[in-house]
Amino acid sequence: MISKIGKIIKKIFRDRDSLEPLDFEVKLEVENTNSELVAIEFENDDITSMEFVVKILEGYFHFDREESVKLMFDIHSKGIGRVQWIEAETANRLIEKIALEANRREFPFVCRVVQP
Repeated sequence: MISKIGKIIKKIFRDRDSLEPLDFEVKLEVENTNSELVAIEFENDDITSMEFVVKILEGYFHFDREESVKLMFDIHSKGIGRVQWIEAETANRLIEKIALEANRREFPFVCRVVQP
């Protein structure tokens, strides 16, 4: 199932009327790695909405609503959380897409690829 994740990513926030680039930077941390599996880690902040994080978990990681809310609150309370183990190449592409979604909404959301 892990190898299929990159092929079934949903585009959950496509609003074709507002695809203009924003003058806003999102911290994106991509680690070059040769390992087969890496973790995707989310970092809590005081600006990114909880609903945005839930939608990312539902849309990109295919968690159901209950799992997404539970994981979001776990990340919120601990300040950081590992979301899923995934192939390194897919993980790097995925966090780039998530960073673009955050950028479009002017959220300073941080997600990164980390080695085990």
